[in-house]
Amino acid sequence: TTPDEVERMRADPAHLAAVFSRVMSQTAERWVTMADEQLRAAGIPALMMPGNDDEPEVRRILAQGDWIVDAEERVVELEGYQVASYGYATTTPWHSPREVTEEGMRAALAELTAGLEPARPTILNLHDPPHGSGLDLALKLTEDLRVVDAGGMPALAPVGSMAVRELIERLQPVLSLHGHIHESKAAARIGRTVCLNPGSIYGEGTLQGVVVTLEKGKVKGQQFVSG
Repeated sequence: TTPDEVERMRADPAHLAAVFSRVMSQTAERWVTMADEQLRAAGIPALMMPGNDDEPEVRRILAQGDWIVDAEERVVELEGYQVASYGYATTTPWHSPREVTEEGMRAALAELTAGLEPARPTILNLHDPPHGSGLDLALKLTEDLRVVDAGGMPALAPVGSMAVRELIERLQPVLSLHGHIHESKAAARIGRTVCLNPGSIYGEGTLQGVVVTLEKGKVKGQQFVSG
């Protein structure tokens, strides 16, 4: 941008919000177009959904893809697995656009999974990680958002969703995929379920993910990757 535009954004919060919305939409459109073209050519299916920080416009753009599938708030068939997806998170200190209370999360997940077929293998694709799983450790903050110090080191605390954990414990899906807590890259088991959070360092221009090998309704292996 230009110095004049920077000053205008500093002085006018409404203009700043409009600029951010425009850039987010353009970025989402570029990624959807790239995914549609390259993944279709490779024959690779792709399920996508917004996270808690995404504006509502991002969901609309994902729905425009003609190869990728906007998977949120429904169950999608994926090569013999039923995949249930939900991209909202429980309440954060940042008041992001897509947040719900624990009660709201519990109700949304109950509605989402009501139609699952119990006899078929299931994958949960839920942005919010399960509470106390090791996939949800974030900096512990005071009420005024200062980092809590513990013996000279920043303290960590579990901030995931109890409703998500309860669902995993009850359903025992084959695999449960999560994000949200960028600094909490980890793998864990809850009962028979393999739970994964590849973390995120997108601010450094690095994409993190995880490659999972599934065979006969079981996780045979997983490998965290970055590029």
